[in-house]
Amino acid sequence: SERAFAWVPSERLEQDFADFTLGLTTFNDRVRQGVEEYAAGRLLEAEVSFREALVLREDSYIPHYYLGLILYQKRTYAEAAEQYLRARELGVEAALVSYALGVNAFADQQYDEAVQFLKEAKAADPAAYGAKVDTLLGRIEVLR
Repeated sequence: SERAFAWVPSERLEQDFADFTLGLTTFNDRVRQGVEEYAAGRLLEAEVSFREALVLREDSYIPHYYLGLILYQKRTYAEAAEQYLRARELGVEAALVSYALGVNAFADQQYDEAVQFLKEAKAADPAAYGAKVDTLLGRIEVLR
């Protein structure tokens, strides 16, 4: 029988195809991998995984939120804020992202912005964020 790739041994074609299909990962695979890498402190690898996930699917808040966390840790606060804001647009919990934006602004010494976001977080979920927000607001008053 004639084959389109007659010059390539069939075993090699089968192995190449198996390698190719195993190399295909889904959006969920990339996100799961990113979360695991982030939890293990491998920020560079996690960032790559989340950016790859966004190539596959731009409409999920999860990669944006985690990229915000990573960029915050890298002290690239403006980029972190962009990721958090995109996560908010896509539906991440309001209190969570407001708190993240507040902490990010605080770290960037943008105290007015920090106060605004922190108060939003406290208003949205006082039980989860009230005490933390009050502590940060107290620190901001001292620093101003």
